[in-house]
Amino acid sequence: MTYLYNKFKQFKIFILEFLFKKLSRLSDEYRIKVSFIFGYIIYIFLRKRVEIARKNLSACFPDLNKKTIKKLLLEHCNAIAISVIDRSILWYGDQERIKSIVSIENVSIIQDLIDSKKKVMVLMPHLLGMDAAGTILSLNLKTMACIYRPSSDHELNYFVKKGRSRFNQTILIANKNNIRKMIKHFSEYRPVVYLPDMDFGLKQSIFVPFFGVQTSTLTTTAIIAKKWDITVVPMVPYIDTKTGKYKVIIMNPLDNFPGELSVEEATTLLNQKIECWVRKAPSQYYWIHRRFKTRPSGEKSFY
Repeated sequence: MTYLYNKFKQFKIFILEFLFKKLSRLSDEYRIKVSFIFGYIIYIFLRKRVEIARKNLSACFPDLNKKTIKKLLLEHCNAIAISVIDRSILWYGDQERIKSIVSIENVSIIQDLIDSKKKVMVLMPHLLGMDAAGTILSLNLKTMACIYRPSSDHELNYFVKKGRSRFNQTILIANKNNIRKMIKHFSEYRPVVYLPDMDFGLKQSIFVPFFGVQTSTLTTTAIIAKKWDITVVPMVPYIDTKTGKYKVIIMNPLDNFPGELSVEEATTLLNQKIECWVRKAPSQYYWIHRRFKTRPSGEKSFY
């Protein structure tokens, strides 16, 4: 039985790699067509996740009517589709192919900070171009680390880790008990990519507004930046679903963050900045995540 189970796991990896290698050879024209079809499949069949996205969008954009929300949902599903399909290129395509669909601006900001012996946290929101951003950054830096959420499926986890760590010295850090590991990388002047905008419950979180909704938000960014003198550099990825191109923008470091701000004030400020980045492409945020799952005491379930 163990022998058959191990063979099944090997076969599973083989199928995944075979499929992604085939997808990586699609032309840009067919990538866009396939993602459009795949997006409709997501919209029709993943009803539970689509309904979560609908509730999130309705809460964050209360002024939009049902027709506009539906349009955003369809665009969202299309963006999910192209981001999933394009992992085939990011994980199996050659460097020139990756650079043909992903551009990055101002990477010198991070490199200059590292050269100046600054500890750098690369702050990225959960926009659907995040895998493209991680890959193109790893192509431009000699070494970096990235926080990620491991899958409970061991074969899928192996598959994802292999794809995300293929270039230069890219180290993945599981998001459980990760602070000590992050500090180690900072002390070695290795930039760490950190995505703080998910609902991990009440632990290390406080309620602050996000699009006007009281939201359980990690305080890790503010606490680490203050205690260990970390420079926080935003990195924001966007997808042009019509052309299949990604633009990854590295911004100037947050000025004197958190400075004299309290943890609550600093965490609120970060949510405000993420709001601004999301509003530039509202269909590309990770709306299928239950961002408002944890509620203040006495408040009914959001979903």
